[in-house]
Amino acid sequence: MKLTAALALSILAETVYGVADHLWYHTDLSNVTDWYNEVNVVPGAEPISTYFMTNGFTGGYFGIQHNTEGKTGKTVLFSVWDADDGTKTTQQYCGNLSRCSTFGGEGTGLHANYDFQWTAGVTYAALVHAKPLNNGYTEISGYFQHENKNWYHLATYRRKTESPYLTGLYSFVENPSSYLINETRRANYGNQWARSSANKAQELTVADLTHTSLVDSDRYGSGAKGTSFYLFINGPKNDIPSKTTITRKATGVKPDFDMKGSKGSIKSTQKSQSKRKTTTSKHKSGNNRSVHKKSKTTTTKHKNQSTRKSTRKSTRKTKE
Repeated sequence: MKLTAALALSILAETVYGVADHLWYHTDLSNVTDWYNEVNVVPGAEPISTYFMTNGFTGGYFGIQHNTEGKTGKTVLFSVWDADDGTKTTQQYCGNLSRCSTFGGEGTGLHANYDFQWTAGVTYAALVHAKPLNNGYTEISGYFQHENKNWYHLATYRRKTESPYLTGLYSFVENPSSYLINETRRANYGNQWARSSANKAQELTVADLTHTSLVDSDRYGSGAKGTSFYLFINGPKNDIPSKTTITRKATGVKPDFDMKGSKGSIKSTQKSQSKRKTTTSKHKSGNNRSVHKKSKTTTTKHKNQSTRKSTRKSTRKTKE
């Protein structure tokens, strides 16, 4: 299903509680198995109740969050929803530092939380890897790269899928609650890459912007500065229309998709079968204050966007 900008907005805005910006990345690849992204949160623009989602895809997402009241610290989050027909996603591996459980509140599924005090101004990387199976299921793994370049494997989940590959690649920044609604949340997203099952890699330098909000006074913006996109919400003013195409400069630096020799390597990680836990948690998992020169922009219909319907609830405090 090809989503137009209007349809994407209508899906995301069905029951959205907080303001959010989304970047939907263009790719010419088919059969995508690997989806890599980097994030650098702007210092002073990371108040609690913020989700900087880096690697979204049809049926799941991955990113870093600053938790709301009632929780301490910051976390890395990897979530995979149950199938559209209700078939439960199952856990195949849970990292020894991860808290893996079911979730509710934004649909149902499984997620892994990794308590990590990420630092604004430091660049981190995330990688989602899909391994298609022969029975209509796909194993989806989430990996997080620390500033020392070591990788950590949060979890692997097996999901029933219509497509065995990763589709609808996107990112967002979001305040999922009404907490600190006037404080700016801003991050830079850079060096996005995808790789296909044929081992063909493509740098993702073009993205479409969408925006969801509750009231017209919600402020948001996005653009490109050098080799990164930026996203912000609750800034001083809007600096770009929604439904706009943005292009960043290419880095030409292909990531090490296989994480060779790194902790958490796709090839070396030992899988452990685990029963689906029954603990249900509310889901909250989903950018600088300085003014940047606007990127090259054109209005376009959106390509390759996720068709997962959002069922975000107004009572949640954190992302699923």
